[in-house]
Amino acid sequence: MNVELVPAEKLATATELLEKRTGESIKAAIALLLHAKAEFEIAPTKCAKNCSAVLNAGIKKLQEDPYMCLEVEAGSEANVIKHCLSKDCVEVSPRRVRS
Repeated sequence: MNVELVPAEKLATATELLEKRTGESIKAAIALLLHAKAEFEIAPTKCAKNCSAVLNAGIKKLQEDPYMCLEVEAGSEANVIKHCLSKDCVEVSPRRVRS
């Protein structure tokens, strides 16, 4: 099993987000843990916990139901799925200017 250390309060917040079981909250929990992991590697704290189980659970939920990730119903029209996918791609694009 991997050991991915993050501050304990970030792990608690991510766990709460995963319990909501919506696509948006699961994506937010995964993003929170990945950012916290990167921050922890730069500036470690004393109160750290292993987040690998929670991170893997979130990723598994999105793999099991890819429609949840896009927040569309299974069997949606192709143009609706494409629109949601392109919207998500623009949001996470590294070329996007963030203010």
